[in-house]
Amino acid sequence: MTTYARVAAGKVAELFTMPPQWSALAITDLFHPDLGEWVDVTSVEPQPAYGWTYDGGNFTPPSTA
Repeated sequence: MTTYARVAAGKVAELFTMPPQWSALAITDLFHPDLGEWVDVTSVEPQPAYGWTYDGGNFTPPSTA
């Protein structure tokens, strides 16, 4: 299954795992573009989570300081 991060204002706003029965659909066909950018994070390690920042190529966890 494919997992996507929805990025809005440079941060992960949510994660979405594509149900197997929807695998033939494109993520951009499922959601309105105003929701933000969808980034395939299936193979990203460590797996990003809500609140992580995204710079267009890399995910960074929030600072713990």
